[in-house]
Parts: sequence; C-alpha cells; structure tokens
Amino acid sequence: MGKEVVKELIQDEFNSENLRRELDIILDPQERTKFFVNYYDLE
Repeated sequence: MGKEVVKELIQDEFNSENLRRELDIILDPQERTKFFVNYYDLE
C-alpha cells in the first residue's frame, strides 16, 4: 500500500497518551471513514 493504515502501538509506544491520540482518530467520523477506505484497499 505504501502508507500506514493502522498505527501499531508496541512496547514503549503503547502508553496512555498515544492510545488516546489513536482512539480520537478512530472515533472521529471523517477519520474513521478514511480508516475503513484504506483498510479495504489492502485487499
């Protein structure tokens, strides 16, 4: 695909600040639509 679709929060990147930021993105209606469009493009 050439771009990040889902942010992986592993090891030190998994903290409350990063988790909140990524959840805010996923829960935003416009960003959520982009997320699903990019996700389905992976197939």
